[in-house]
Amino acid sequence: GPRCPWRARRSGPPRGAEWMAGLGHGWSIDLLQSSGGRRYVAATVSWGRDLMRDAGPGWLRGRLMWAVEVMPLYGQHAPSSTAGAGISPLVWRWRFTPGRRAAAFAELAFGGLLTRDAVPERTERANFLTHGAIGVRWRPAATWSLVTAYRFQHISNGNQLRSNPGVNAHVLWLGFSLRGGR
Repeated sequence: GPRCPWRARRSGPPRGAEWMAGLGHGWSIDLLQSSGGRRYVAATVSWGRDLMRDAGPGWLRGRLMWAVEVMPLYGQHAPSSTAGAGISPLVWRWRFTPGRRAAAFAELAFGGLLTRDAVPERTERANFLTHGAIGVRWRPAATWSLVTAYRFQHISNGNQLRSNPGVNAHVLWLGFSLRGGR
């Protein structure tokens, strides 16, 4: 019968693993209970593994990757200064089938952030950390890429306190990627 367009081909193993590292700059916005005016930098390193082969119809064709992202540096520099670190053990990344020089991706991530001081003020030092992102890998070589991405990041205590002001921020992220496998 007809083949389902979302079913992966059964020939060969998934392509393998990917390391990504980069630096982002974020600025918060007034949205729901969060307030604008926060500025921060975040350094990230992630390792991911393809979970499937290419699947999907037309321009949606690609493959799903699971990744773990570590944020060894979170540095807020406005309106106050604090530092911290985070981890997102659940990153779902859809890698669209690459073209010759560029490959788009979209991702959702869920984790936590621990800071020296409460973020935002009068809340907690330990927060949930989530983001949605879209980006492009610019491939000058077969195994490595330059990466640009936009993230919408949310930091909050997850309603663990009476108030949950949180931080909603735009983040511009630049980095590089190293791929293993085929």
